[in-house]
Amino acid sequence: MAFDGIVTRAVVSELNGCLLNGKINKIFEPNKNEILLGIYSCGKNYALNICINPVNYRVHLTTHSKPNPQNVFNFCMVLRKHLTGGTIKKIYMNGLERIIYIDVDCYNDFNDLVTKTIVIELMGKHSNVILLNSDNTIIDSLRHLDKLDNSLRDILPGYKYLVLDSSKQDFASSTFDDFYKILQNTESIATALSNYYTGFSKAGISYILSDLDINTEKISLDDYKRLYKYLKDIISGNPLLCYKIDGKKDDFYVKRVLLYTGGLLRGQLDRGESYEYMKNVIMINIIDYTLFKDIKDFHTIWKLRENKNLEHEPLKGLEIHFLELEKFRKSNPNIHEKLNQWLATIDTENEKWLEVAMKENPKLKEVIIKKDNFVNDDKLARELIEAQEKWELDYKAGISCAKKEGIAEGHATGLAEGKLEEKKNLLKNLLKMNMDIETISKATGLTKDELEKLKKEI
Repeated sequence: MAFDGIVTRAVVSELNGCLLNGKINKIFEPNKNEILLGIYSCGKNYALNICINPVNYRVHLTTHSKPNPQNVFNFCMVLRKHLTGGTIKKIYMNGLERIIYIDVDCYNDFNDLVTKTIVIELMGKHSNVILLNSDNTIIDSLRHLDKLDNSLRDILPGYKYLVLDSSKQDFASSTFDDFYKILQNTESIATALSNYYTGFSKAGISYILSDLDINTEKISLDDYKRLYKYLKDIISGNPLLCYKIDGKKDDFYVKRVLLYTGGLLRGQLDRGESYEYMKNVIMINIIDYTLFKDIKDFHTIWKLRENKNLEHEPLKGLEIHFLELEKFRKSNPNIHEKLNQWLATIDTENEKWLEVAMKENPKLKEVIIKKDNFVNDDKLARELIEAQEKWELDYKAGISCAKKEGIAEGHATGLAEGKLEEKKNLLKNLLKMNMDIETISKATGLTKDELEKLKKEI
């Protein structure tokens, strides 16, 4: 797959799920084409690899170690000076231009909080990594360029950063009629789209055509419409899907789902951003028990409706799906339906169902191999809750459930009777969740005076 605008958007989405609010603690420059950022986020260390090799430019997370040269390059020293200890506040791109922006909050020499931006331009031989001040002035760059180097702009310290205007069109503003006109009487759909629209590559479009099983030699109007809708969904990010797998029943599951979906809706926009950029949210919950005892269907869809006028169309923007595997097993489902085939790859107890599903849909073999990655990615929801709610509500719910099994009392006893160091560690963790002293006192059985004393000793 080519590293085009579509892939770049997917990378930005992944990085937002992992690195947002993370702290930059290490910066390396293994060679003249690469920058490696060590980032601590949500209790885990990540390594972000930025490569501007003209034939292999890319941005990705890596687990492979890179050499740390004894002689530090100039740009690496500049990055360390300005960004070490900084917090990543925003990762974004404009349209489908292959440019990634990373906003970092950090302190200047006067101990003032300022925002600096890492610009990653993925443009073949013109690729670059640029560090900007808050006023869009270039602090430094991995490659220095000026018009004497046949560059169309100056990339030098002290100069204003400029983005080159593209002669290509933005697909986001394109109508189907525009799209259809471009592709009529063309020998190659991939070539036509890559030449006309920003962010499309021949290899990327060819892959999508193959994935959609579109025969370009006998393409129909419906095929054009499918392709157009597919590309629109990718570009617009509509809808935002969040998968959640849960195999343990608790009394607060539905409330947690509502909290997660609320976080997904609220976390999409920064203050001042237009609501037009807000995506629809579809929350899919796959649970290994019966949640709704009074409903026979294993698949239920919940939307916002007017209480008295149920026939009225529900409000758009939010859907919550529940897939109850326990009901699915007992329902004798039609395994020829795609949804049921997909569920059969998750709940593999019935080998006959699985055999039929894979025979009719060979792609499901890949789903089974990568099932953990395919259905267990709830990083976005988890991080939204960690960042916005600090797990306070979840913790209270957990304490309430745990008491039924005698777990909470064990923790309270351990805190009251345990060693001083253990008490301090537990209190430190609870304070990190933004729990107040009164709540901690109720949960542990310790007095406020005892907790305040421990707090001073931490």
